[in-house]
Amino acid sequence: MIDVDDKLLEQQEQEQKEKEIGLQFEAGGNSLNDKEEQEDFSETERTRDEILEGEARHAEQLQENDKKKEKEKGNGSGKAESAADVLVQLGIQNTKLLLKDQYCTSYAQVQIGDHDEIIRIESGKFKRYLARLFYDKSSNKVVNADAINNAIQVIQAKAEYDGPTVPLSLRVAWQVGDIYYDLSNDKWQCIKIFQEGWEISNMPSPLFVRYNQIPQVNPDRNYGGDIFDKFLHLTNLKEDQDMILLKVYIVSLFIPDIAHAMLVLHGEKGSAKSTLQTMIKLLVDPAKPTLLTIHEKRSEFIQQLAHNHIAYYDNVKRTPVWLSDEACKAVTGIGQTKRKLYTDDDEIVYEYKRCLGFNGINISLTEPDALDRSMMIELDRISKENRKEESYIMAEFMQLRPQLLAFILDTLVKALQIKPTIKLNDLPRMADFALWCEAIARALGYKELEFIQ
Repeated sequence: MIDVDDKLLEQQEQEQKEKEIGLQFEAGGNSLNDKEEQEDFSETERTRDEILEGEARHAEQLQENDKKKEKEKGNGSGKAESAADVLVQLGIQNTKLLLKDQYCTSYAQVQIGDHDEIIRIESGKFKRYLARLFYDKSSNKVVNADAINNAIQVIQAKAEYDGPTVPLSLRVAWQVGDIYYDLSNDKWQCIKIFQEGWEISNMPSPLFVRYNQIPQVNPDRNYGGDIFDKFLHLTNLKEDQDMILLKVYIVSLFIPDIAHAMLVLHGEKGSAKSTLQTMIKLLVDPAKPTLLTIHEKRSEFIQQLAHNHIAYYDNVKRTPVWLSDEACKAVTGIGQTKRKLYTDDDEIVYEYKRCLGFNGINISLTEPDALDRSMMIELDRISKENRKEESYIMAEFMQLRPQLLAFILDTLVKALQIKPTIKLNDLPRMADFALWCEAIARALGYKELEFIQ
């Protein structure tokens, strides 16, 4: 009986303990598992912190490497070079000479391929030159316009303040007693004309500036003695005596820095006045456009003269009131200025002696001063039986052109020899022009004073 009671009591105590353990589990869970989970969580936190710290150190190292690269590319001060800085260095390194002309316009002498070119620093061509240098240097990266403009300012300043002053000419120039004629070809070649002969050569130094000129043909020495007469047969001169005037006048267009008489062609409709002007222009000063139009604004006229050695005006019907005065200034060499921008006081200086010509049914210039400086030649109307297509006439001229150019160059060589020996007692108004034309006339085989008379 006692054994049964003891067993029952023992069983009740065991059940009570199990209930207490169950209550403890529900209230606080398994203390062993909690400890293991806490340890796992702490380990995860430590791992994440280590990863973040490693990434931060890596980022700092990358930034430090970038700074080192910038210092290596920079100018030694630790500051990275801007695109404009790079352009200035490239521009100077790839320029043989920075210079300014007689009007303080800045130019750069640069080597393009196997020859040198003279490029105005403010021009679009020089900007494109800098852009190309940057593109090649930076592994085909494109530079922005602001960087180019900023670099242009610096390079221009170096030319203005540090560069030499070099007089530049258009198409023809004197140098040490010799005449240089710009062929305006892609190789920037010229013809040197001197008392012993003439030769094609590369530019000896910065000498010419170009605008809208186009390449001249190379002269051909294989010509006949009647080459000039063949050319004149393509024209319609009314008077035979005008042949000597026109021959001498055309050769004189190669003489630099003298006042040339204005060529005024007049005649009936259909007398090929424009064709004759076109042929002379192509023979001496090929450019685009070949013939010009007179605009109402005086500034347009000045701009045209500045960009053409020969300025021929086609089919002049009515003339602005200022034309005669400005034409006289152009041939005698009086300078002009105009404001560069309306926002400042900077001026563009134009100073030139140009070869002018006009054609029209009537004589286009009427002022006495202009007429005194003009060579007036009348052309006949072409008869129906002698009329030819303009394309046919121009094709014949193009065949004659290389030989005719060589003949003119040979004539200039003789004129250079003769000119120092000529003395005229009664000099006309345009004395230099008269003296040179007399020398050219004698070189062509005419008698003394035959041209003057």
